[in-house]
Amino acid sequence: MPPIPQHYRFGSRPVDRRASGGSMSDRSMGESWEKRETIGTFLRDIAIVAVLCVAGFAWYKNKVDNDVAARELAREAAALIAKDNPADLKAAIKKLEESLAIRPKLGFALASMAETHALLYTEHKLGDAHKAEAQKYLALAEKHAGNLPQTYSARALLMLGEGKAKEAEDFLVKNVLEKDAGDARIFGALAMAQRAQGKLPEAKRSGRAASDSDWRNPRFSRIVADIYAEENDAANALAFYGKALSSYSEHIASQLGKARFQIRRGQELEPSFQAIDRALREDLSPALRAIALTAKAEALLTEQKVDEALAMVQDAAKADGKFPWSYVVEAMIKASKQDLEGAGAAFDKAIEADPYLAQVYFDAAMLMASVGREDKAVQYMERFALKKNDKYYLTYGNVLRTLQKFDDAIAKYDQAIAENELNAGAYVAKAAILIAQNKLDEAQDALDRAVAANEFYPEAYVERGNLMFAKKEYEAGVQEFAMALSQWKQARASQEQLVAVVQGVKQKLLDARQREYANAWEKEAMNLIR
Repeated sequence: MPPIPQHYRFGSRPVDRRASGGSMSDRSMGESWEKRETIGTFLRDIAIVAVLCVAGFAWYKNKVDNDVAARELAREAAALIAKDNPADLKAAIKKLEESLAIRPKLGFALASMAETHALLYTEHKLGDAHKAEAQKYLALAEKHAGNLPQTYSARALLMLGEGKAKEAEDFLVKNVLEKDAGDARIFGALAMAQRAQGKLPEAKRSGRAASDSDWRNPRFSRIVADIYAEENDAANALAFYGKALSSYSEHIASQLGKARFQIRRGQELEPSFQAIDRALREDLSPALRAIALTAKAEALLTEQKVDEALAMVQDAAKADGKFPWSYVVEAMIKASKQDLEGAGAAFDKAIEADPYLAQVYFDAAMLMASVGREDKAVQYMERFALKKNDKYYLTYGNVLRTLQKFDDAIAKYDQAIAENELNAGAYVAKAAILIAQNKLDEAQDALDRAVAANEFYPEAYVERGNLMFAKKEYEAGVQEFAMALSQWKQARASQEQLVAVVQGVKQKLLDARQREYANAWEKEAMNLIR
C-alpha cells in the first residue's frame, strides 16, 4: 500500500497556500476580490450619505422656509393689529391662523391670537365667541410664550371683560411691573384697569407711559386721550388724540373721540361731522357703533334736530348698553323736552354704566339746579364716587349758586381753593358773587389771585370787566372785556360764541345808559374778532 500523502493524513490541518507560500495567482485573486469589495462598500456608503444629506438638506430647507413663512405672516398680523380698527383686527386673526397652520407652537402668534380675541371681546364688545377663543389661545400662549407682553395683556384684558379690574391691576403689578418689566401693552391694560376703578391720576400716568412706549399703535394714545376728554382737559385730550391720529390717520376710535370732544366745545364742527359720517360707513364693532351713534346725536343737537338725536342715542344704547355717554345725551334731550323724570332716569343709567365719570354727576346736578330741584341736585353731588378734588368743590359751588344759595356756594369755592390754590375758576366764581353782593374790594382781591394763578383765563377778564362796570369805570371795563375776547379768539372759540360775547357786553352798556361806549365797543370788538 503506497504511503498516504502527508497533507491527507488524518489529524493533519489543511495547508493554507497563502501562508505556506501558495501560488501568485491564488494570492492575486484574493487581493483583487478584497479591493473590489472595499471600493464597492465605499461607493455604496457615499451614495447613502449623499441621499441622507440631500434628504436632510431638503428637510432643513423646508423647515427654514416654513419658519420664515410663519414669521412673515405673524409680522403682517402685527402690522394689522397696530391699526386697531375692528376690520384690521379680524384680518390679523386670519393671518395668525395661517401662521399657526404652518407652525402650531409659534409663541408670538399664539400670544397675539389670545390678545386680539381679548381685545375684540373686552374693548369692542363682540361677544363670548371671542372670549372663548381668547381663553383657548391664552392657555397655549402661557405654555409656549409665557413671558411675551401679549400674553400678559390678554390675561389682563379678559379679567377686565369679566369686571375684575382690581384683579387685573394686581396681576400686572405682581407679574410684570414688580419684576422691572413692562411695555406699551402692559401700561395700556394697566391704565384701563385703573380707570375702571376710578383711579384717574394713576390711569393717566399709565396711559401716558403706554403712549410713550409705542407711538406706532394709536390705541395707546387714545386710551389716555379719552380719560383727559372725560375730564374736559382740552390741551391734553387734543394732544393725545392728535398723537394717535399721527400714528394712523384712519384710527376710528380716535377720530370719534376727537370729534365728540370738539362738538362739546363747539369747535371744528364741520370736520367733526364729516369724521362721524365716515365712521358710520365703516365696519364697526358694537362698542364703536355706540360711540359713533352718540356722536351723531350730539351733532344733530347742534342743528336742533332733537327727535332724530333721541333715536340715535336709543340705537347707541342697543349697540352697547355699557356706553354711558349715550344715556347722558338722552338725559339732555329729555330735559330739553321738559321730561325731568326721564332725564333723571337716563342720568342714573349713565352712572350705573360707569360710576367714575365726574362730568355725569356735574351735568345731572346742574340740570336739576337749573329747574330748582335742589334735592335732586344735591343728591347727585353727594353720590359722587370719585375723590373729591378742587373741580368737585368748584362745581358744587356752581350748583349752589344756581340755586341762589350764595353763601353756601362761596364756602364750596373756598374748599376748592384750599384743595388747589391755582384754581383760577374758583376765584372767578367767588368774585362773581362778591360783585353781585357789592363787595367790590373782596372781588378785586379774588380776581387778582385768579389772574396770578392763570393769566390765560378769559373768564377772569370778563369778571374784571364786570367789576369795572360796577365801579362805573366803563373805559377800563371794555378793555378787560377786549382782553377776554382776544384770549377766546386765540383759543379758537367759534365765531358765534365771540359774537355773543360782543353783543352781551353791548347790552350791559346799554342797560347802564352808556350808548356811546356801547356803539364804540361793538365797532372795535367786531373788528377784533374778524
